[in-house]
Amino acid sequence: MSASLQRHLTAQLVAVVFATAGGLGARADESEDRPNILVILADGLGWGDLSLHGNREIATPHLDAFAESGLGLEHFYTCPEGATTRASLLTGRYHYRTGVSGSSHGESFLPDYEVTIAEVLQAAGWSTGYFGKWQNGANWPHRPEAQGFDRFFGYCGNSNATAPIESNDGSDFSENEVSFTGLCFEKARTFIEETPQPWFCFISLDAPGDAPNDTAREAIEEIDTAFGRLIEALSDKEKASPALVWFLSSNGPASLPDSEENRFNAYLRGGKGSVHEGGVRVPSLIRWPEKIPAGTGFDRITTAIDLFPTLVEVAGIPTSEVNLSILDGMSLAPALRAGGKPDRWPNRILFTSCTPPGFDTRNASVAVRTDRWVALRDPNWQRGDLSDTHSGWELHDLDADPYERYDSSDDYPYLISDMRADFSRWMDHTTDDGLKNLPTEIGHPHWPVVTLSPECVPFEWKPTGSRLSWPVKVVGDGGKYQIEIELDPKAPAKKGRFHFFLRNTETVIDVAVEEARPTIPVGEFSFDPGEFEFRIEAVKDGSAIKRIRTIRVIAAD
Repeated sequence: MSASLQRHLTAQLVAVVFATAGGLGARADESEDRPNILVILADGLGWGDLSLHGNREIATPHLDAFAESGLGLEHFYTCPEGATTRASLLTGRYHYRTGVSGSSHGESFLPDYEVTIAEVLQAAGWSTGYFGKWQNGANWPHRPEAQGFDRFFGYCGNSNATAPIESNDGSDFSENEVSFTGLCFEKARTFIEETPQPWFCFISLDAPGDAPNDTAREAIEEIDTAFGRLIEALSDKEKASPALVWFLSSNGPASLPDSEENRFNAYLRGGKGSVHEGGVRVPSLIRWPEKIPAGTGFDRITTAIDLFPTLVEVAGIPTSEVNLSILDGMSLAPALRAGGKPDRWPNRILFTSCTPPGFDTRNASVAVRTDRWVALRDPNWQRGDLSDTHSGWELHDLDADPYERYDSSDDYPYLISDMRADFSRWMDHTTDDGLKNLPTEIGHPHWPVVTLSPECVPFEWKPTGSRLSWPVKVVGDGGKYQIEIELDPKAPAKKGRFHFFLRNTETVIDVAVEEARPTIPVGEFSFDPGEFEFRIEAVKDGSAIKRIRTIRVIAAD
């Protein structure tokens, strides 16, 4: 699908939802079927990180009890890393279609023409809030407020150690008093208590993340405790209108092949970045009192792209005139209401890919799944010598071999050939418009301060001549802008000289790192509309560039 057609279809979807929003709003006071919705996304929480899945080292009593009161998706799959999973969850589309292929600068930006579930619910009368790690763009039009969320608290980068924590509700907060996990749950609870119904609350945690075993155990148990408190706080509000609560994870745990230091993951192979079961099969638990039978499960394959269409259906948003054909996911509502035993259910094929930086799809780890089989190519996690016949691909019968110990590709040569062909067609179809870095946009009148962060930029370090660069696009009429450098006070002190390259203008600035000032002014510049590369180089000691935390471009008019 070309970019122009994609923009037309997604714009059409939003236009129809907005057109019907008035009718939906008129029925809001008359209907009790417009549920509050709470989605909680843990970061890197593996299938085996919960005690209900056999973990004897980590106690998760609240999540265990929650599972007993709702339904578990027993074979739920995500992308191998967080930014791509978030893009799929929010849009109901495979991440390649959205242009999000990884966590690096530009590769994680969610385009403005993509329609999120928050935009659809917001247009239909839901109040929307996002709390936690965003990772899909820090500036307009890629950030949460531009993608359908009324309230935002959290950060937009990879880590709250390098990306600033932001809040658009005007409140103060302190990282020293409460952990980031605690802050996210506190902010979400306040939003729920203060917001008229119906509301849509999305909590996106950064824990347990890549934490080692001991730290991960503490982080997971903190999540469990905070989750239990929030569910208890919902009980009074749920007497009038029970909320649909969906708890899931972004990807499997950070692990290394066959390492004894890996967290317990129920003996599944793979971890974060892997397309094996351990990298993409994660806990997914849903509770909706009086709608979903308690203590049930669904054992067919499901995936992150199913969240969007499922929530559209359970929210009661009319879809007869809305073009949902651009979605890749399917609604799970019939299976949920049937307690995991629907009368009919289609056979599905799911596709997974983890792409190295630079949109390197040729060397991506890839997988094709059905309810029984998985065909995959995952060089970092392969076991032993593979058959030369299948070019590094493996085939596993998950019914007979859920731990992927035996490669069945030579036993079923026609099957693996068919599944590889399915993947090739999918890859061609989802990337037919190409993948490329999206520029940071400067000039939106309601977004006067644009931040350029080095944390995810491919960083070229040399003893001399280290450099950082960003593709930028000046929208509107252009204008004058102040440029500032914010230094990281925790980085080792180094003297240095930076060269700025802004189109045909070169500005040299001496940065005395030993000075206490946190911000270094660069100067004022005039930018005309268009695209160019914003580049900074360290002239002498290249390590000085490591002190840069953020570059701010501030509208001067």
